[in-house]
Amino acid sequence: MSELEHVMQRVGRVVAADQQLEVEVRGDAAYATRGRVVLPAVECYAHLGANAERMLHGLCDHECGHASDTDFEAFERAASRGPAFKHLVNALEDGYIEARKGTEWRGCAENLARKNEWFWTRAAKDQQTVPQRISAATDLWAAFLLALTMCVRPFGGKRVADIAPLNADVHAMLVLCEDDIAEIATLTGIPRATSRTVEIAERIFTRFQQLAEEAKERPDDHKPKAGRQGDEGDGEGDPQPGSGSGESGPHQEPGGAPGEPSDGEGDEDGSGASGEDAGGDEDADGPDTGAPLALAALDLKRWSGEGGAPLTPEQAILVEVRAVFDMPDDVRPYIIFDPSIELHRDFASEDQSQHASAYRQFEAEASLATEALTMAFEAGLRAKREQRPVFGADEGFVDPVVLPEYGVGAVSPDRMYLQYVAEDDLKGVAVSILVDCSGSMGNGVSSGRPSKSYLARLAAIAMHQALRTVQIPHEVCGFTTARDGDASYHAYTRGGGFEEHAHAQFKLLRSRLIEAEKHGTDVFQFARSARSDEDAYSAKDTALLLPVHATFKHFDQEDGRGLCNIAGIAENLDGEAVLWQARRLAQRPERRRVMFVLSDGHPAGSRDNAQGARYLKEVVERVIEAGVEVYGIGIKSSAVKQFYPVSWVVNDVEDLARIAVDVMTDVIVTNRNEQQWIAPLG
Repeated sequence: MSELEHVMQRVGRVVAADQQLEVEVRGDAAYATRGRVVLPAVECYAHLGANAERMLHGLCDHECGHASDTDFEAFERAASRGPAFKHLVNALEDGYIEARKGTEWRGCAENLARKNEWFWTRAAKDQQTVPQRISAATDLWAAFLLALTMCVRPFGGKRVADIAPLNADVHAMLVLCEDDIAEIATLTGIPRATSRTVEIAERIFTRFQQLAEEAKERPDDHKPKAGRQGDEGDGEGDPQPGSGSGESGPHQEPGGAPGEPSDGEGDEDGSGASGEDAGGDEDADGPDTGAPLALAALDLKRWSGEGGAPLTPEQAILVEVRAVFDMPDDVRPYIIFDPSIELHRDFASEDQSQHASAYRQFEAEASLATEALTMAFEAGLRAKREQRPVFGADEGFVDPVVLPEYGVGAVSPDRMYLQYVAEDDLKGVAVSILVDCSGSMGNGVSSGRPSKSYLARLAAIAMHQALRTVQIPHEVCGFTTARDGDASYHAYTRGGGFEEHAHAQFKLLRSRLIEAEKHGTDVFQFARSARSDEDAYSAKDTALLLPVHATFKHFDQEDGRGLCNIAGIAENLDGEAVLWQARRLAQRPERRRVMFVLSDGHPAGSRDNAQGARYLKEVVERVIEAGVEVYGIGIKSSAVKQFYPVSWVVNDVEDLARIAVDVMTDVIVTNRNEQQWIAPLG
């Protein structure tokens, strides 16, 4: 699904500009609030395959329709009456929104149809399809809502007649609602018609309340054995309360995918049923002797989960509907809840005068490596310009332009040749140096032996000095993590006025996680952002984790004193850091981009470190495919060889000097001639 990598962002920008909506991409659930649409990270649905693109576009269209045309105040007032009524309103509102959106834009109609058809036919592992769930339902109201949602949507939906072979009782209930379904179709020309859908829901709800009471008053020997009330909460086959709507309201499509029972389409005339099935001519508000006897088991006041425990509206929606789109654990990719929330400490822009003395000492200590690296970079990083022709030479290639003139004696032999000359171009290459600042790098010197971070600092300073000598633009950055509880004590978030910003970012992350959790998102499934602790059961009490990107020296800066801040701090999310650095490097105007990563081991700090290691490999492959040269330099560790196709290991600064002379030069000289920039990373 690589072609979908930026579909959400792309659609989001278009929607934001066209409909004046605020669009955000995060989490795995799509939902809308007034003037705002939240779209899921597309990585959540990579397992659905490339043909899911139109379906996901339909999801975007659905939510944007809610953000534009749902009256959220009217909906929330209706929702306060309880989940049974809320999900009825939701089913009808979804039909109104999709009808209005698809009527306004033909492309939306096609997208919505694809989305709804996808949901109708798809089943999660060991689960049932929507038709199977309607057929096997033991909760009549849940099955009715599921079927109603299918029948009220005009694009990719189903007719009332299509439900007859699945469930006779549900079909009989739908027949009683055919006029209501048809009325929904008449609202397409009315913006913000939620109050009208609430009125229609009121009629339907009152009708079935009365019919249920009448059915209960009939003699017991005339009542069928109805399905068990309350068994719908096991999530193993029966539709859940609310799963009939597929979304948790005009504001949500569970799981970010068309988590709604997709379909609702009436007949071509919008009636929702063919003539032979339109058997509901009875007065909708009066006694209906043709109503299914199963209504005797319908209890709209007590609509709960297994064992009678109440289900919240969000829980009611998610169990069955989101199961259709749940990603198998064995293919779950590295998904970030909200990549826009991170910490970036710009040491290069802060006063670094306190490091002047220490920096001079490091320069002297790294001088041997600096000299060797200068020769390597001068030989290997001078990007070659396109060869330009030099005319009027006395040897080389015959110039076809002057050959006729030579033939008539108008040009002397020493001017009939041309040569192609390649010139060094110091402005044709940009270099990024990325340093692992994880806790395993240690700090300082112990027992006369420098720590890994000390060696990394010397190596980075030597590389900076060498690149400055040969006048190659370069940047030096580092990466680690921070938790919400240690922002005041963290070396990279403390001081410089940065603490307040760090606390604000953690506060923003927690508020967004809490909001997403209310819409059914499992906040503990993401690669980072929320860490699962023994006593943490929700987004309110879980520990939070954010990556910290540090800039020690800018491309346009000579001063390297900021490199003295290189240290061992906390965890290391290498994959995220490499991608972050590559995107910065991709903004450079130079044709050749080169990245050196100095690291001592495996990624650590994600939900699953094995997952983090796999993600790092994927990122490195992606960055290289985009045309960026990536080299790993292991700091007292050979772990880099597992992640970087070209890498070296150094155990001291002398090693760096030897490698620069012996092997590094040959590699980057070869790549100088072969590597070519292909396309920037998005």
